[in-house]
Formats: sequence, structure tokens, C-alpha cells
Amino acid sequence: MYDIKAAAKMYENNFSIKKISDLVGIPRETLRIKLISSGIKMRKSKRYMVKFLHNSKFEINPLSSELLALHAGDGCLDITGEWSFTSNKNDKKHVKNVVDKFQQVVGVVPNVNVRRDRIEIRSKSKQTTDYFSRFFPRGKKSHIVSLPKEIVNSKDIKILKPALRGLFSTDGCFTFNKVRLSPRIEFRVKSRKLRNDFVNLAKSIGFEFNFNTQKHWNGVIFTAYLERNKDAIEWMDIIGSTCDTHLKKYKLWKKLLRLRGSPSLVK
Repeated sequence: MYDIKAAAKMYENNFSIKKISDLVGIPRETLRIKLISSGIKMRKSKRYMVKFLHNSKFEINPLSSELLALHAGDGCLDITGEWSFTSNKNDKKHVKNVVDKFQQVVGVVPNVNVRRDRIEIRSKSKQTTDYFSRFFPRGKKSHIVSLPKEIVNSKDIKILKPALRGLFSTDGCFTFNKVRLSPRIEFRVKSRKLRNDFVNLAKSIGFEFNFNTQKHWNGVIFTAYLERNKDAIEWMDIIGSTCDTHLKKYKLWKKLLRLRGSPSLVK
């Protein structure tokens, strides 16, 4: 028969439940129940502990404008207040950028989980909820989301460029025709407001996007696009993307252009 007092003493000396369970030879959950019944206050699992770095920074600056645009694209603030961001598992540098911006602006270390086909960044802290609630409503947003007015109304290129980069990194794509090598910079969303925000911000710094509305099995998709070599190169040079997939395709496109001996548009 194990000694619950000895087990409690080990727990108070910072032995883990697993370690104590191995030593006394009883299942962890049984041990946990016995310890609670004996009056021991259980430590909170490190897995669920929130690590705070600093208070959230609510001012709009280059860091926050990119983070808020990233959220407008692939972020979610559900009805309970939990924040999450989902990305393709191959876009590791993109995920790192989101985590870095999140920590610098929100001031919380999020949880990062790798699934079979995606990477999820999550945070349930009140500080996180309070930050994103300042700029976005809770719940489903895909058809109604738009950029915060503080970004839309800004004339500061240091605010506009990161916002465009954040939007393009999440809801944009870079493709090219493998025969003609003609490129396409495209932005596709379900929200007309967000598409228009993207087009207007891009226009304010010199990019004239074509735009249209396309039928989709679940409604319509609002699209903006550029298709000239010069425009594609200027976009990637001036705005760019943090999405690994975009950068990989763009690098391949430029390599193929060089091999084909295309004009000096390509650096």
C-alpha cells in the first residue's frame, strides 16, 4: 500500500505526477485524485500556462499594421475570445513571422501546434482577446472582414506597406505560366470590403490592380490582380511576401526568366 503522505511530500518538492506515479506504482489519474482529496493544491500544467512578455501595444505602427492584416487574412477570433491563425505546414518562415509579430505587439507567447497538413498558432489569454477585439469583431468574419480604419485612413507608407504585405502573404498568391512565363500577382477573398481595402491601399502607393468578381461554389470570390513582368517584380521588391510558397515560386520564375535570356527587367 502506497503512502499518500509521502507522495504529497514529493509533489510539494516539485516531483512531477509522472515521476511520483512511477515511484509508487499507481496510475497518474488515481494519484492525482488522491492528492486532491488529501488537500493538495495541484500546480497548473505548464502546457496551459500563459507567458506574458509585456502589455499589448495598441498604437498603429509597422509591426501592428502587418499583424492586423495577417489576422484579417488567416486569423480568427472566435465567439469565446480564443485567437488562432492557421497556415500551411510548409510555410515555416511565414509562421515564425506571425509569432514574432504577435509577441512584439500583443505581448504574449502563443501556443504553436503542428498538425498533419497545417500549423496552428493559438492564444486564449484575455490580453490577446482584448487586443484583437479592439480592431475586429468576434466570430465568423470571412464575408465581412475589413482592415481597421486606422490603417485604411493612414497616409504613412510605413504603415501601408506592411499591411499590404500581411494581406498578400495570407490571401495572395504568385503564379506564372510555364510556357510564356507570364506572372500573376493575385489577391482573392470572400469579403468585398477587404478586397477593396487592398486595391485602394495598393493604389495609394502606385500599384493599379485590376479587379473583378468570380463565381464560387459557396458564393463569390472578390479578386485583384497584376499580370505584367514589371509590375510583378516591383510588387515583390517593394511589398514582398513572408509566405514561403510565394517566395519559392517567385525565385523559380526569376531563374527561368534568366535562363530564357529575358530583358533586364529581372535583376
